[in-house]
Amino acid sequence: MEVSIMSREIIKPSSTTPDHLRTQKLSRLDQMNIDTFISIIFFYDKAPKNSDQLKTSLSQTLSHYYPLAGQVKDHLSVDCNDNGVTFVEAQVGAPIDMSNVLKRHEIDPEGQLVPCKEHEMSEDQSILAVQVSYFGCGGMSICFLFRQVIVDATTAANFIKSWGAISCNGDGGVINDVMILDRTSIFPPRDDSGMSTSSGNFKEEVHFRRVEGIYSARKNWQSANTF
Repeated sequence: MEVSIMSREIIKPSSTTPDHLRTQKLSRLDQMNIDTFISIIFFYDKAPKNSDQLKTSLSQTLSHYYPLAGQVKDHLSVDCNDNGVTFVEAQVGAPIDMSNVLKRHEIDPEGQLVPCKEHEMSEDQSILAVQVSYFGCGGMSICFLFRQVIVDATTAANFIKSWGAISCNGDGGVINDVMILDRTSIFPPRDDSGMSTSSGNFKEEVHFRRVEGIYSARKNWQSANTF
C-alpha cells in the first residue's frame, strides 16, 4: 500500500484555555509509568467534500478537551497550553481500495495510516495526533494516536463521539459527555518529598473503572456519529 502525505499542520483549540485550567496534574501511577500509546482507526464509506469541516470541528472539540492539545511537562503534569494537535492528510494510491484493506488480516501492518511515529510524540511531548487518509473509492480512514498518560478508553471514546457530533451538527449543540481523565483522586501525585498517601481500596476502584471504561468505549464507538 502506497500512502502519500498531502499536508501536515497543527490544529489548535478554537478558544483559549483559561489560566486556572492550564495545569492538569498526573497521578502518581502515570508519573511512574513509561510512555504508552494507542492507535484507533475508523473507516468511512464517504469522505467529506473538503477537509475544512473536519479541521474546524476538531478545533472546536479541542476547546472542550483542552488537555489533548497540550504537552506533558517533566512527566509530572500536562501543560494545557493550546499547543495543538498534528493533523495529517494523506492519499492512498491506486489500485488499493478501502474494501481491500479491510479484508486484510492486519489492516495497516506498516503503520502508513498512522499520523506519526510514537517517538516523535515522545520528543515533542504531545498528547494526540490525527491522520485522515483518502481512498480512490471515495472513502476515508481517520486514525487517532493517543498518548495514554492522560487518555483512557472512556476519554478517547467520548472525544471521538464529540468530534463526530460537532462535525455533523456544529458547535451549537450541547456536548454532555466531556470527561477529562483524572486519576489523582485514586493515585495522588508525587509531592515535593516524593511521598504520597495510599488507599486500601485501590485494586477495587481501579478494576471497576477500567472495566467501566472499556464497556463505555465499545458502546460509544459502535454508536459514534459519522463524519
